[in-house]
Amino acid sequence: MHDTAQLLLAAGGFEITGLGVKTAIAGFLVGIVVGITGMGGGALMTPALIFLGVGDAATVVTADLTAAAVYKTGGAAVHWREVRRTCGWRAG
Repeated sequence: MHDTAQLLLAAGGFEITGLGVKTAIAGFLVGIVVGITGMGGGALMTPALIFLGVGDAATVVTADLTAAAVYKTGGAAVHWREVRRTCGWRAG
C-alpha cells in the first residue's frame, strides 16, 4: 500500500488509497458527462481507468465488455417481457 495516499475511515474500517480517490473522481466526472450528453459511460470510463493505471488495457476492456454483456442482456429481457405484455405479442 502507498503510505502517502491512505486514509483509514474509522466508521467503515476500510481504507481509500490515492488510486481509489482518483477512480472515484473519474467516475463522478464521467457520470456528469454521461448525464449531460447521454454518451455511453463505458466509452469514457474505460480509457480513464487505463490512464489511471487501475489495470492493464486487456483487463479493463475485458471487465467493461463483460459488464456490458450482462447489463444489455438484462435490459433486452426486460424490454422483451414488457413489449409482450403491453402489445400482446406472443413468442414464436
